[in-house]
Amino acid sequence: KIVYKFKDTGVVLANTEGTVNLISGKDNEIFLAPPEKDIDDDGDGFKNFYEILQGTNPKDPGSKPVEDKTPPSVSSTDPVNGSTNIPVNSKISATFSEPIDSKTMTKETFTVSNGSTNIPGTVALNDMTATFTPTGSLSYNTTYTAGIGTGGTGAKDLAGNPMAGSYSWSFSTEISSGTKPSAPIGVTAKAGDTQITISWNAVSGATSYNIYWSTTSGVSKTTGTKISNVKSPYLHPGLTNGTTYRYVVTAVNSYGESVESDQTSAKYTSVITLDTTPPANTTGTNFINSGASASNSTSVTLSISATDSVGVTGYFASENSATPLPSDAG
Repeated sequence: KIVYKFKDTGVVLANTEGTVNLISGKDNEIFLAPPEKDIDDDGDGFKNFYEILQGTNPKDPGSKPVEDKTPPSVSSTDPVNGSTNIPVNSKISATFSEPIDSKTMTKETFTVSNGSTNIPGTVALNDMTATFTPTGSLSYNTTYTAGIGTGGTGAKDLAGNPMAGSYSWSFSTEISSGTKPSAPIGVTAKAGDTQITISWNAVSGATSYNIYWSTTSGVSKTTGTKISNVKSPYLHPGLTNGTTYRYVVTAVNSYGESVESDQTSAKYTSVITLDTTPPANTTGTNFINSGASASNSTSVTLSISATDSVGVTGYFASENSATPLPSDAG
């Protein structure tokens, strides 16, 4: 048996969840046994349990509590509305403005949902606080909505007053304790005129990539110049031809950045094409002394000409009629 005392004696009632049967009363002490059903011993329209909570005598019809017409309301929640990073093993609770009838606080009254799907769980009531305990862990990085219903599946106070309206709040769970992505593989660098294109294979779980570069071998995240949030292939412009550039690539996700990839490098060198085509001789037939085809003079003037795609740098004259070689002396 549990002993309760009236509130007007200054003693706060405790352990009053549910309904109880009054066995006997003595002075200001009420002796109670576990409930079987609601009882109104004095027939005044108020159940014994409610009268005990209100501090009136459940065996005296003239001792009535003031009729309660105020609907209960939610005064606080845990987690609070809009909170984030809530552990996935959390319980969800709502505290009301007054004690709630336990018969009206069920898993149909108190729901927690992910979108349109209610998650399974149990509901317990301790005086003014209802607690929803999920059957299993909540999902990581997920937004949930908790709600207290009204109407047929709504919460009511001990006087039978329902909530004036439904109440809901939302929260988001913590991000999974996952791992960083692995380092990219297949990293290549292809040189072009004042630019290099870096490419690599996609990494599972990566949301972005960083490039680190240097003109010194052994480039790393510490020693290299960082280019953030890039995608493959990446064009690195504004470079100096003839200089070797070294690169490593890292993969990034919400858990961090991977280690560096293997180093790759590239250098652009200008290509020189050798001219192997001889000039075209455009000299006319009479090119001696302004129009003669031959001369006995010891002083002659030759009028010769030639064309070439890259230019003519000199001429070769010989008394021999054979086509001269580049090594012949003229």
